[in-house]
Amino acid sequence: MKKIISAMLFSVFSVSADAADHGYYVSVDSGRATFSHAEDVLRGTLPDTPGFSKAATTRVGGGFHFNEYLGVDIGYLMNQDSISDSFLIKQTLKSSSLLIAAFGTYPVNEAFELFGKLGLANNRLTYSAPFQTQVSGLVYGSATKTSMMFGLGAQYNINKQWSIRMQYENLGKTNLTALINLGGVLPGANIGMSAITVGNVYNF
Repeated sequence: MKKIISAMLFSVFSVSADAADHGYYVSVDSGRATFSHAEDVLRGTLPDTPGFSKAATTRVGGGFHFNEYLGVDIGYLMNQDSISDSFLIKQTLKSSSLLIAAFGTYPVNEAFELFGKLGLANNRLTYSAPFQTQVSGLVYGSATKTSMMFGLGAQYNINKQWSIRMQYENLGKTNLTALINLGGVLPGANIGMSAITVGNVYNF
């Protein structure tokens, strides 16, 4: 995995840093994250378990523009979702993602541009729920995986320093197996994560 990251960074940084439009930027975004197949964590044990829906997401990041077409982006996303089923069991799913991606920009005009990105996301999932059956226990689980990620978005440049953007990022899938602290393993879930965010960009 380190070789993949090194190769990707090398290909991006090989672009000339003397290009006309280049520089660092920082960003703050917020929006909603979506978990797919998250209801499978307790499937077969609590068959009526509802799925986790959209969770509030915060994203912070930054990067570097090598020119008006190419750059590199680094971001960190964190979110949490909680649900209660018919047994009034509160389940909590937390996730965080650290990503690095090369991105390409297509300037539509001086103010508006489209962009796409491709890279890697290191995702961490944590699941917990008090669990009542014939015995009481705590269901918990955590997993970490580095996956390919991609993103698409649009940006409006207010001036040379400030921009507003909206983007969709697919962060890949992470397999999570839940455990019961009194013994036992529940069916695993290959949970996919994606996020739609809107935010501000400040260019130095």
